[in-house]
Amino acid sequence: MENFIVNKLPLLLVVMLSACAGDYDVNTNLDPQNFKEYFKPSEVKLYPPSELPQEAQRIAAVSGFSCQESGNAVPASIADARTDARIKAANLGANALVVDVCETEQDTESPACVSLVSCYARAFSIPVTEQP
Repeated sequence: MENFIVNKLPLLLVVMLSACAGDYDVNTNLDPQNFKEYFKPSEVKLYPPSELPQEAQRIAAVSGFSCQESGNAVPASIADARTDARIKAANLGANALVVDVCETEQDTESPACVSLVSCYARAFSIPVTEQP
């Protein structure tokens, strides 16, 4: 009997699993728009002012913010504030960003933020040239 179970167990599992297979619809919370939003900051390259290409055309001034909402929340960071500015630049159609200044405020008077980082930048459009 033990030999029968060992030899036939894989076949029995396959039969049982295939009996459960059917025509089922799968609903997920995955939305293609979420992927576009997630990768949006990567569409905008950060440049130091001295390395911005001559052909860059200024689109607008943008700002980015990072807020620490409570004492035990993730601290506000320059990286998050720059990412917020890059998202705003991408929403304007920019592909380049020059961050002029980032300021950090601790123990702000705002009831919304314990600490706040603000970055102020300029969004640019740089023509993309195709490589042969």
